[in-house]
Amino acid sequence: MAQTSKQTRDRILQAAAEVFLQKGRDGTRMQDIARRAGINQALLNYHFRSKNRLYQIVLRNHLDRFLNNFFEAIQEQSDFETFLQHFIGHYIEGLSRQPEIVQFVLWEIRDGGRVFRSILRRRMDKIRGTESSFVGRLQAAVQNGQIRPVDPIQFLTSLLGMCVYPFIARPLLENILLQSEGIPFDTFIEERKAAIFDLVWNGLQKKSAATPTPEVRT
Repeated sequence: MAQTSKQTRDRILQAAAEVFLQKGRDGTRMQDIARRAGINQALLNYHFRSKNRLYQIVLRNHLDRFLNNFFEAIQEQSDFETFLQHFIGHYIEGLSRQPEIVQFVLWEIRDGGRVFRSILRRRMDKIRGTESSFVGRLQAAVQNGQIRPVDPIQFLTSLLGMCVYPFIARPLLENILLQSEGIPFDTFIEERKAAIFDLVWNGLQKKSAATPTPEVRT
């Protein structure tokens, strides 16, 4: 049965995503994508005139799906402790559902991030809103005496790093640390939500005046 134009386009986008993830934008040729999609290059060129344009569409589609799901998940109103739990949980769940996001970002970093930046600029209103919401909630929790003062940007950077690192280092974790303990990666990731929250939340608590100052090695 002949495919519709939309079906062909979707097939191309899926094939392009697979090849871009494997070879990166610069290492990919249009004929690689056509071969993966099972079509001739003339049909590919009919739907997408250039590799760069196709790459932008693929990356934008994946980022939009990830960001939309994440932003929607953290909009709920709650106290900062619950908000932080949800933020960590939904961010890790999003990466678990779309692990290709990490590889796309790594390829973009290698290429200087030109396409990534252009896509994010169009999303800055929503991103700024989320950042402001996160920073605003953090500052309110400080003012309410719920947590100790911290630098918002340093805190958010550290938090995101703890969430994303296992997906970057998955081969190392699976083949060395997790394999020796017999822990499946999915189990480790599920447990990591609570582990990160526990570490971060305890680190945000005000130190008691009676708490001794740890010795510093000289």
